[in-house]
Amino acid sequence: MAYIVIIACVTAAAAWSSGQPEAAVPAAVSPVTTAAGPVSPVVFPHPLITEVLYAVPSGDKGDANADGVRSATGDEFIELVNPHDKAIELGGYVLTDAEPMPRPDEPAPNKDSDNRLRFVFPKLTLPPGGVVVVFNGFESRMKAPVGDTTAAPKTGHPSMHGAYVFSMKVETKYAALSNSGDCAMLISPAGVPLQCIKWAEMPEKMPKETALATEVAPESRGSVQRETKDGAFVAHRTLVGPHAGELFSPGRFEGK
Repeated sequence: MAYIVIIACVTAAAAWSSGQPEAAVPAAVSPVTTAAGPVSPVVFPHPLITEVLYAVPSGDKGDANADGVRSATGDEFIELVNPHDKAIELGGYVLTDAEPMPRPDEPAPNKDSDNRLRFVFPKLTLPPGGVVVVFNGFESRMKAPVGDTTAAPKTGHPSMHGAYVFSMKVETKYAALSNSGDCAMLISPAGVPLQCIKWAEMPEKMPKETALATEVAPESRGSVQRETKDGAFVAHRTLVGPHAGELFSPGRFEGK
């Protein structure tokens, strides 16, 4: 069983900073138990990463984006949820992997050598409990409604349990999450790393300020998903309940 951890990163790394100061409050905290029960491990107004598919299953079972073709790259996805009781604005949040941002003095990489994943959310007001799914999108032919970094879809996707679906529209198969070791990182609009979902031996390519992570065993077939919004990540196929044995479930987060 593969366990993934969320790391609280409250120091803005220069490589990620947008130049906007952010209040010195924890962007992510350990789960807290109150009289009403457990609460979200992230503070308002931040979203919560709930599922990551980096090990796309082989064959037809790997067609996570339901476009009719399994792609080891294009079918990868990251799912986020609004765990709060108020709506949040996703515009400006960034999803990346462990590849670093190039320095200003470095030449711009061409599309076949740039292995970095980076997706910036457009404006989207996500209601309480709302779900978004961001697919890699390489050579994908997903049916509408699907948004991208320029505009959000106008409605939720009927094939993804009503979640808002986006595509990174990656142009090279080399820009992907590494099965052998990588991370899915969420960065605030002010440039502060919020959550780092990390598996196995992550390449030493990230700024030291964001490299706080625990080494865990990777998942080899299917996604990893939070059991509950304040719980640990486990291999999706090990979840119990009516959907036991499924390898992933983009857009369907049932953890409370």
